[in-house]
Amino acid sequence: MKKTLLFIVLLLLSCSESYPQTISKNNFYFEYWKGEDYYNSREGAFSRNYEAGYDRNLDNNVLVNLNSNEIDGILKSMNMNNVNNLPNNIKCGLLPIKDAQFIHIKIYFNDKIKEIYFQYNRKKSELDCSKAIRFLNVSKKIDSILYNKSQVKKLPQTNLFYE
Repeated sequence: MKKTLLFIVLLLLSCSESYPQTISKNNFYFEYWKGEDYYNSREGAFSRNYEAGYDRNLDNNVLVNLNSNEIDGILKSMNMNNVNNLPNNIKCGLLPIKDAQFIHIKIYFNDKIKEIYFQYNRKKSELDCSKAIRFLNVSKKIDSILYNKSQVKKLPQTNLFYE
């Protein structure tokens, strides 16, 4: 009897999340900011920022559409890393990060929005690093797809850097 009651309580607690446990393909798209790059999967719009006056003739906006397999791979990574249960703000300094000081993702699905900001923080290395690893796994999956697209590879690297 006690085991049954405990099972029911645990079941009710696990179902009380404000978001579903998985992100479905239903009305799914995402926006992704990493350093000076921005991507919107619904529009297929990728842009990169440069220092003012860098090259006024340079078109820093390109069209980058993801195919069904790529979208499925990103969804799988989001679900495997349980992004719905991540906090909206994550700071960590223990992980070996060599590029962006911040990463921001906004996920739209089933008429819901999940938004997560990651900030690399060298001063407080103990902050949310286990959650950061899950978030960075998703970021790496997106990067592995997005930055291997020929349209993105053709863009010059940004000349904006943070100290």
